[in-house]
Amino acid sequence: MPGAAFGYIALGLAFIALSGRAQGYADPAIFVFLAILASLVVQGAVLLFRMLRRSASRRDGAVGASLAVMAACVYAGFLLDERAYSISQERGDAIIAQLRTYAAEQGSCPHGLSDLPLPPENAPAFSGSDWDYRAGDDGTCGLSFEGAAFIACSRTTVQADWICDD
Repeated sequence: MPGAAFGYIALGLAFIALSGRAQGYADPAIFVFLAILASLVVQGAVLLFRMLRRSASRRDGAVGASLAVMAACVYAGFLLDERAYSISQERGDAIIAQLRTYAAEQGSCPHGLSDLPLPPENAPAFSGSDWDYRAGDDGTCGLSFEGAAFIACSRTTVQADWICDD
């Protein structure tokens, strides 16, 4: 059982290490999260049953503590992803402002983002993600990026806020 406690903590740390990345269907973070979820449900039910029967041991206390650490790691991973969304949207806001200026001066959207004087730190904060630029037929310029958990965020030059959905 002590090995299980370390395994739970290792799963939690793996989730943190894999956070802040754009994810696809075969992303390791998804499998780690599913393993964490299954561990929390099954082992949590076992611990609850033992506590109700008053047959819990010290070993169960160590496993319970490691489950709590694993849950805290998952929470920390989600906080990292939220921060990456905020940073990505701030960087995207600066690009949207440049797109508006370009369109106002040139009368149309640029052919690509390479036509803009982008700052050095201009990519989305999610590793493995990049900007998807599009020029609409209606004269609006659009920008989008992929984040964690299959959530994509997009914004055009006429929208006030980012729209993020899965």
